[in-house]
Amino acid sequence: MAGRTLADADRVITEFASRTALVTGTLLLGAVDGGEHTRLPALLGAFHRRYPGVAVQLVEGRSAELISRVGNGELDAAVVALPEHSLPQGMRSVVMLEDEIVAVVPADSPLAGRKRVPIELLSGKTLISYGQNSGLRPWLQSAFDAAGIDFNTRYATNDGALHVALVEGGVGVSLTVGTDRALVGNPRVSAVPVSPSLAYRKALIWRDTPQPTRPLRALLALGPAAS
Repeated sequence: MAGRTLADADRVITEFASRTALVTGTLLLGAVDGGEHTRLPALLGAFHRRYPGVAVQLVEGRSAELISRVGNGELDAAVVALPEHSLPQGMRSVVMLEDEIVAVVPADSPLAGRKRVPIELLSGKTLISYGQNSGLRPWLQSAFDAAGIDFNTRYATNDGALHVALVEGGVGVSLTVGTDRALVGNPRVSAVPVSPSLAYRKALIWRDTPQPTRPLRALLALGPAAS
């Protein structure tokens, strides 16, 4: 019995080694800032343990740029902030993070004590937020347009830490992703959700055609179903 069990175990190990050895090469994967807060690190950890023969090249960029690079085949896949409108035809996605934009104010601001900040209260404030090349910009613009408020960002930067530093410096109110690491454990500022909610999603995207590379197929097989 013991000998048969060991033989079975050896066969499983051999089959596993044979299967994983078939997956080699390089996975070209793009990621926007904040990718560390998504399920991507855990997914890549599982991928590395199962397919150690695959090299993963991570490329940083903005959402619009990365979507374009996936579309033209420069990248196998990318984690991006999903655009306000649909992805280009032929692309698929799976959500890796659901988050929302928060208003970051000084800890002693009257707004700091609120559970939510009505978007109308941001009218006339000096706003700090993301630049035109950020995938979050259209979401913010649409929300302000719907409320009939001018979305006039006096300070535009895609650096969340700089957002927070400017708030600390008394410049104004920032609209920043709630999971930004610069907000964690910072007693000098308060992050207050906006009403209506400025929710957004980050997703792993890839092309349906031509057929994804073998490393990408192996990665997708470890993750949840796509849309």
